[in-house]
Amino acid sequence: MPTQIDNLRAYWLRLAPRAQRIRLITLLASVGLASCASTSTKTNKDVAYSAHPTRIFVIANLVGFGAGFPNEFEKRFVTDVTGCGGAVEFSKVLSLEMANPLSLGTSPDAVSASKARTEQIKSFSPDVILTMRVAHTTRTQNGQLLNVTVETYVWDAKSGKKIWAGLSAERTGGMFTPDSTRAQSLYDDLADKLRADRMIPSCAAPPTPAAKSI
Repeated sequence: MPTQIDNLRAYWLRLAPRAQRIRLITLLASVGLASCASTSTKTNKDVAYSAHPTRIFVIANLVGFGAGFPNEFEKRFVTDVTGCGGAVEFSKVLSLEMANPLSLGTSPDAVSASKARTEQIKSFSPDVILTMRVAHTTRTQNGQLLNVTVETYVWDAKSGKKIWAGLSAERTGGMFTPDSTRAQSLYDDLADKLRADRMIPSCAAPPTPAAKSI
């Protein structure tokens, strides 16, 4: 059954001169190329973990979204957590640290980067370490990014035990959807889940205790 947009397109093509038709076609195309991003995150928490971490060290590899995405995501994460009384330090995974299937050894630069991060963690003294990586992407034949899957883990800094896991599936919107929109979509959904499980600080006021009856 024709949609309202289909009917509008057919009507305009019958009546409008060529220049106006071109503008309409461009407008209709842009609606699909710059649509909103959306994210859904599934989670699992170690029910035995009862602490409420406030110092979060983040190790992130999010370049699969695009060059501008990591900074956009970091900006939102840091602003939100510090605004609720927490502390955050980010460490981005460099391309030289990524596994090379043809490598016969470890790159000296990768070893140096890993040692520097270890010292950074010791200096920051986090309650937890949160790791993020792009696990999977799908693209069109023209290279347009369609979907991204992100794996997120939270590790207790003292015991080294994994205490939380999240799997986020993002529909990235159209070709012209900016990195800021995609970063906001991932952050909003993921942060809500982390906050609900008390993996990051929350600004929400604690519930008021019920009045005792006399």
